[in-house]
Amino acid sequence: MRSIILLVDDDALLLRTTARSVRGFIKRSGRSASILEAASSAEALEIMQKYGSSDSNQQWCVISDFDMPGMNGAALLDVLDVELKERLLVRLIVSGREENRAKAIRCKVAFAVKPDISKGIEQALRLFFSSIR
Repeated sequence: MRSIILLVDDDALLLRTTARSVRGFIKRSGRSASILEAASSAEALEIMQKYGSSDSNQQWCVISDFDMPGMNGAALLDVLDVELKERLLVRLIVSGREENRAKAIRCKVAFAVKPDISKGIEQALRLFFSSIR
């Protein structure tokens, strides 16, 4: 089974910081996963198509910013839910605004508030790796 972690954020610095945090967690935990990065929801959808959305041998974790131009993180996760079906194991939305928490909960998505998202990311990754079949 191939593990894929897709990181989506329109802020380049936060995307790099999140990727560094994810890589550190993976290294400390002794796990392996492909880490893919997208600077927009549109790019995330292109990546999902390119890396085999129909490949049943993949399991996905998506960590996405909520507030992005165009399609926001919640709408992106709705599309990925349909495309990836049961292979999308963990979904985490990050936002700089606490008021987005209720929107994330309604979408049944884990939520972390910027700038201190490292704890939320680690919880999401633990859940992801424990869910892999």
